[in-house]
Amino acid sequence: MAQLDESIIRSVSRELLMQPGKPSGRSLRRELQARYQMSGKTQRVFAIWREEQQAVIEAMWLRRLSAAESEVQRLRDQVAQLMAEVAALRTRSTD
Repeated sequence: MAQLDESIIRSVSRELLMQPGKPSGRSLRRELQARYQMSGKTQRVFAIWREEQQAVIEAMWLRRLSAAESEVQRLRDQVAQLMAEVAALRTRSTD
């Protein structure tokens, strides 16, 4: 009996995860059935699905972390600039 290749399951999983809505392991199996006339063994397909879901979640958090780090750096630069301005004003007021 033929078996769906893991790369196919992963590819279809990623496609579904990029679509709006709340895709599930069941929707993955339905899509595999529609495309390849095979839905794969439930345990295997769901294990791959969970791995792909986790990868998407990790990528999302890494993007958020990167954006937060950029924002923190921007705020640090702004604070440094303001502190320099305050120091300049103090110097002028003592003259």
